[in-house]
Amino acid sequence: MKSLRSRARLLYLEDVIRLLRTEVERAGGQRAFARKAGVNVSVVSRTLNRQRLPSEKVLRVLKLRAILERVLNVRKILDLEEVMRLLRSEIEAGSQRAFARKAGVNHSVVSRTLSGQSLPSEKILRALKLRVVYLSK
Repeated sequence: MKSLRSRARLLYLEDVIRLLRTEVERAGGQRAFARKAGVNVSVVSRTLNRQRLPSEKVLRVLKLRAILERVLNVRKILDLEEVMRLLRSEIEAGSQRAFARKAGVNHSVVSRTLSGQSLPSEKILRALKLRVVYLSK
C-alpha cells in the first residue's frame, strides 16, 4: 500500500487556479463555490484573477495545503518559522521601510507580518525569493 506522501504531489499557483476554475464550473458558478467553501464570493473572484492567494477554506475544499518553497538552486520546503527568520535577517541588513520598498508593499504590511498579525504576502515572499506551492492531499 502506498503511503500518503508518495501519492501527494506538488502543484504551483497556475495549477491551483486551473483546478479552482474546474471546481467553480462544477459547483455552478463562483457564488455556489463560495457558499460551499464558506467564503465571500469576492475571495473566489480575486483568487481566480490572481489578486490574492487562495484562502485556507478554498484550499480545504480543493483538498490542498499551502507550503513554502525556497526558490534557489536547491528546492527546500520551509515552515513559517523559517520564513520569519529569513524576513528578520533581511530587515536587519537595512530597515523595515527599505525592505517594504524592495518588496513593493507598504511598511505597515511588513510590520504586521513581523508582529504575527498577518501572514507574509505574496510580494514579501517574492522579495525573499520564496514561492508558495501546494500539496495535494
